[in-house]
Amino acid sequence: MILKKSKKKRKALSLILCSRNDNYRGNSKYRLQATLNYTAKQIFKAGRESEVEIIVSDWGSRIPLRDIIKLSGQASKITSFLNVPKNIAKKLQKDSPFSEVHALNAVARRSNGEFIGRIDQDTLVGEKFFEVFFDLYQGKRKLKAPLSSSLIFANRRRIPYIFSVKEPSMKEIEKLIDTYKKYMVIENEFPEELFWHSYVGIWMTHRRIWFEAKGYDESYIYTNEMEVEMIHRLRRKYPIINIGKLDGTDYYHLSHDHAIKYYDHTRQADKKINPWVDLDKPLALLYPNHRNWGMKDYNLKLLRAHSEKYYKRISDTRITNHKKNIMWYGALGLILDRYYSWHTFSSWIERMIGLTGIAIKKISPEIYRKLRKIKEGFSLSSEKK
Repeated sequence: MILKKSKKKRKALSLILCSRNDNYRGNSKYRLQATLNYTAKQIFKAGRESEVEIIVSDWGSRIPLRDIIKLSGQASKITSFLNVPKNIAKKLQKDSPFSEVHALNAVARRSNGEFIGRIDQDTLVGEKFFEVFFDLYQGKRKLKAPLSSSLIFANRRRIPYIFSVKEPSMKEIEKLIDTYKKYMVIENEFPEELFWHSYVGIWMTHRRIWFEAKGYDESYIYTNEMEVEMIHRLRRKYPIINIGKLDGTDYYHLSHDHAIKYYDHTRQADKKINPWVDLDKPLALLYPNHRNWGMKDYNLKLLRAHSEKYYKRISDTRITNHKKNIMWYGALGLILDRYYSWHTFSSWIERMIGLTGIAIKKISPEIYRKLRKIKEGFSLSSEKK
């Protein structure tokens, strides 16, 4: 069913995210499914299902995510999809593998919420966030500036890789978060005053501000810095607020980085990234995009998720079918994350492997190509098994 423009009152909040039907760093379809189903459940628990919508920008999928993600009954009622054809996606992303700025701007422009909040496709949003947001929205709580004139940002907590890679069920995810959320590491690599320069739990502002800014800078088609650039433009006029201080950083990232299996270090080292934003200098343009930002000129329509009956019939995106209790993986991962800096150690390994790859490539491109062929052949045989 295509969503038509309505004169009905706006919803309070649109949560927007982008994804694609691929295997980005593991089973990305499972992670998207978990995000949509978990977040929808929290919205219903808060009693806000009539006031919140979730919109997924499906960037160039051959088979649409709308057709293959197994949504819960709750998620199917409040989720919509924007399917961007592959030929359009390739044209806009140029030499980038995925232009998040175009994908997110497109759904922001077509959203219905008074506030627009961007989340990642593998970041679960907790009930506490919705409680705090609606208290602020209804004036029960106050910020140092009006909510409608503030830039709202929060970091996220990390669900350990050794747990998330097992593709836990919804009950297992809920149990881990309910039991151990205060022990989950908050992902922020910067000083506290630059919290908005690090990993996104949520980035949210009023619709008026988003449209004033014309969204993300659509020249930032590569990875990193897209939120930093947009916030840096807007903070000339509006204060930046850490809503994580109010909701306890109620955002949970299903970690997918591993030192060996899902992280292609040589490609990561070669990958193009967006320009680094110098925070000491004001950006030259406050509104860098054309007036037709957000793919306005493209005839793309929001589609409601299929019915609950449809999703009951399709297969689950979970590949792993474990029978044992995997909660101890979560507990072990939290201990390693929190007390033994396992994530830092594994990141160090990743950097060393990446730098070794760069060195070999410069010394002997021929050896580098042979090693890549061996690695790709090994990966292919492992997948077949």
